[in-house]
Amino acid sequence: MVSSGRELEAAEQAEPAQRAFQSKAFGRELDGIERDVAMVWAPVLGRELASITATDDFVDSGGTPELAAELLARIEEEFGARMPPDQLSRTPTLGGLAATLKAMVRLTFGQLDPPVRLATGEAGRATVFCVAAMGGTVLPWQRTVSYLDPRIPVLAAESVGMDRHGRPLARVEEIADHLITQLRVLVGDGPVVLCGHSFGGRVAYEMARRLTDVGQRVVGVVLLDTIAVRGLDREPLTLRRLPAIVRSRVRTERKGLKARIGLRARRLGLFLPKDPEHRVRWIIQAQRIAWRRHRPGPFGGDMALLTVDSDALRRDQWLGWRPLVAGEIELRAVPGEHRSMLSRESAPSTAAALDGCLLRMTQAVAEPSGRA
Repeated sequence: MVSSGRELEAAEQAEPAQRAFQSKAFGRELDGIERDVAMVWAPVLGRELASITATDDFVDSGGTPELAAELLARIEEEFGARMPPDQLSRTPTLGGLAATLKAMVRLTFGQLDPPVRLATGEAGRATVFCVAAMGGTVLPWQRTVSYLDPRIPVLAAESVGMDRHGRPLARVEEIADHLITQLRVLVGDGPVVLCGHSFGGRVAYEMARRLTDVGQRVVGVVLLDTIAVRGLDREPLTLRRLPAIVRSRVRTERKGLKARIGLRARRLGLFLPKDPEHRVRWIIQAQRIAWRRHRPGPFGGDMALLTVDSDALRRDQWLGWRPLVAGEIELRAVPGEHRSMLSRESAPSTAAALDGCLLRMTQAVAEPSGRA
């Protein structure tokens, strides 16, 4: 018997990968910022992440004044946003708190700030340049680097989405060129290690290729759960899932077309962002388009690949990079999930995995290289 549309949607919502962030009140998934807040909210209240919904009330969930202070302190550490002590009285639900946090963070994001030096490191070592994930700042890297060996010199840049004229950058190559210019101001043409998380990994990889092409030494690339092949992280296609997939694809294509038209108008300078909210929305749109357009080319150096358990990893342990990378690929598994690799809870274990490969790569500049 053929299942109805509602039964198919119910089956989709029951998938394990989706169930973790399902909002029971509205039958929808938590959006990006709500998921990020939920990752902080859950451990403070001692709850399972899968049980968190957008309408959860902090006090009704067992929150006390002491836990409220801890939650706000964690939010400041995680997102760089300092909220007033009575914020949870004003916005007691997770959804309300996430909306307030989103507005606060977006006032400062996307200003094309220069890269930040997170660790001076030891003289003679190659500099590690870290690129933030899509729509991300340097704060997660700052937290993670605090657990690394202090001998490793580290710079970090936020997720770039606009040029100095306020026009969106809709290609990974454009974003890479912008960051290369900033990198060379700080380290010249010295040896570097490129490092990135998720979309930032694509940017770091493209930076490595472009720097190699102009003769600058790239000792290695370190990617945190970045896939090389689009669709590798999707669930397998089945007849049961086909109607839902088609509906989702139609919605995605419609939204993508609208975003591309708007982005082209903005790149031509026909209109500029009116406020921080518009600016950041354009940046995210541009980065999503850049991600879909990008086709990684070959790279002749070495790579370290840190991964979490996922559908993509179960399909290909190399996440699609093996045919592209001529050198060695060092695989390291870390606990947690994709979005939380640099969170407060996961930063120590991620840094422990990073430490060994970064120490080896940065030290390699002082030794003769057997690789051309």
